[in-house]
Amino acid sequence: MTSYHKPDEKTLQGLKDVANKLRINSIKATCASNSGHPTSCCSAAELMSVLFFHAMRYKTDDPRNQCNDRFVLSKCEAFGWNTYVVDGHDVEELCKAFWQAQQVKGKPTCIVAKTFKGRGLKGIEDLENWHGKPIPKDRVDEILKDLQSQIQVPNKTLCPDLPNDDTAPADLSPISLPSPPEYKKGDKVPSELLGICFIRTSRPATAVIYSPDEKFEVGVAKVVRQSDDDQVTVIGAGVTLHEALAAADTLAAKGKNIRVIDPFTIKPLDAATILASARATRGQIITVEDHYKEGGLGEAVLSAVGGEPGIVVTRLAVTGVPRSGKPQELLDIFGISAKYIAEAVTQTFAN
Repeated sequence: MTSYHKPDEKTLQGLKDVANKLRINSIKATCASNSGHPTSCCSAAELMSVLFFHAMRYKTDDPRNQCNDRFVLSKCEAFGWNTYVVDGHDVEELCKAFWQAQQVKGKPTCIVAKTFKGRGLKGIEDLENWHGKPIPKDRVDEILKDLQSQIQVPNKTLCPDLPNDDTAPADLSPISLPSPPEYKKGDKVPSELLGICFIRTSRPATAVIYSPDEKFEVGVAKVVRQSDDDQVTVIGAGVTLHEALAAADTLAAKGKNIRVIDPFTIKPLDAATILASARATRGQIITVEDHYKEGGLGEAVLSAVGGEPGIVVTRLAVTGVPRSGKPQELLDIFGISAKYIAEAVTQTFAN
């Protein structure tokens, strides 16, 4: 039976150095964009160092080589898996765990790596309220200097091992669990196991527009703003619903009223409410969504009203490559903020 051989000290130190280099680059990148998740990057630095520079075999100059190991980001339920629990900041433990995983055949391995948020960042590591925030500019130099001082061999280059050229092509056939989950039909189980469910939540500190006792029904939209002389129906979801309400306030101050709808669910879509609102607002509908047009809210509304005469749908959505930035900056860049909603409403009068 193959036995585990601990990497030599130079290799272990090299992996530690790579982890700190990853931390430095993560901080520089997120500071340059003034957005991102540097503390999450720092918590996973040793994992990425050992995985990409010790455990995986691949050709950096031939990324599509069929013999290369693959790195796949996925979510799963750990039924019937082989598992190891390790210190996610101990490169030697990680080296051993990845080696052990390679020895197990017939079932996948799950490595549970215990880590600290913001590992290696003085005054930030394992503290609350640092998620999703770049390092403050007045602290960057000190933190980078401290990380740089921990790199013992700055010029050492670690290269991944090359794959075996005679490796068989990857088997892309469906993967099955070695044994089914141990519950029977009708058993009470956690809700995430009852079927596919999608819940849209938002990170920005948006206003609460519903009371705790508000009743919601699948397929029944909420008309959250309306008057007797609404000129356009605006449909938003999540953060764009709040932008639509802000646009409604701006327009109301100029004597123009709009109807604002929260569809609540896109499938099934409340076509009856949307059609009734469209007919009450000169047949004008504007949809606003914080992602691409394809397969989203706008297309769902178009499908619902496409056969109705006299209805025009204007779609505001992300049209370029996504990027990092402050939420309000991104809403403006992609033309889906309250400002651009108000402009789109005004344009309907010009038409």
